[in-house]
Amino acid sequence: MIYGGAQKNLGPAGVTFVIVREDILGKSVRPIPTMLDYSTHIKEGSMFNTPPCLPIFTVKETLKWIKELPGCC
Repeated sequence: MIYGGAQKNLGPAGVTFVIVREDILGKSVRPIPTMLDYSTHIKEGSMFNTPPCLPIFTVKETLKWIKELPGCC
């Protein structure tokens, strides 16, 4: 699993990304609340909880701006 925060450099506080290998899901030795279980979010297409729309939009616009800079990407 890779977990990272994008706040301060890319968007507002609270913006994160998570990359999870599906074969590690469900192997916890202790109970996990539904809200914190990544397999729940995967089954629901990342829409189990209301996503933070403004921070996501802000990051999208920032990435578009960076991509348009000379010498980038």
